Amino acid sequence: MHTRYRVKGRDSACKTVEITQEVPGGYMVRLRCETAWNSSEEIEFMSETLFRTCLRTGYLSAESETVARAMKPSKRDSPGVELPA
Repeated sequence: MHTRYRVKGRDSACKTVEITQEVPGGYMVRLRCETAWNSSEEIEFMSETLFRTCLRTGYLSAESETVARAMKPSKRDSPGVELPA
């Protein structure tokens, strides 16, 4: 299981959720929010049901998957070159 996830959002803030401990019924998570002006961090409980729902809906994505998606060239970047999906 990955321990750090990126939160999907529209604003420019970099938001992450990091699982710090598995506890009965869910997880203790570190919530981080970084903007150009400040950063904040909180430790909260997240139920397993909520966590799995966030993963299933794409609201949370494993940080390594987010980086890989951002680095993958798109078809628009290479005209005339067909890339595998």
